[in-house]
Amino acid sequence: LYHTFSFLKREMKDPRGGFYSALDADSEGVEGKYYVWTKSEIVEVLGSDAEWLCEWFGVTEEGNWEETNILHLHTDRKPFCVKHQLDPEVFKNDVNAALSALLTQREKRIRPGTDDKIISGWNAMLLTAFCRAYAATGDEVFKSEALELFAFLKKQFFEGDSCLSCPGKCRERNSGFCR
Repeated sequence: LYHTFSFLKREMKDPRGGFYSALDADSEGVEGKYYVWTKSEIVEVLGSDAEWLCEWFGVTEEGNWEETNILHLHTDRKPFCVKHQLDPEVFKNDVNAALSALLTQREKRIRPGTDDKIISGWNAMLLTAFCRAYAATGDEVFKSEALELFAFLKKQFFEGDSCLSCPGKCRERNSGFCR
């Protein structure tokens, strides 16, 4: 939940407060290039912890997708920690540190394009998701983001009692998105 939330804020949020519709899969003309890793790249970034982290993420020399690796996060860390004699809390912190190091390295790559349409219906669904995340966790960060997104939607997509599907100059009521 928190990784997804961080991704949305980092990669998909418009400075005005709404969320973009999509990111391209291609970077430098290669599908997935920004997101995938070779095992040697991971070893270079993570150093001595790379071997057990590669096992945790499902990374292999051959790759798990088109000769590269998509990192797979497992949900049950207890058996993995027992197998490798790792303290679960230390393990959790080490995984988060590894993901942070990989993210820092990934940000040096050429980013894929962003489809910067802000679609009212999709943002409304995201608003609902933030509300549900707050209800499930009680974490104020989700409530704060929900309130911020609601204020953006109200400001950008409503005029009086009418809901605009495309705010700004176009004032269209049927396009379903805006720039």
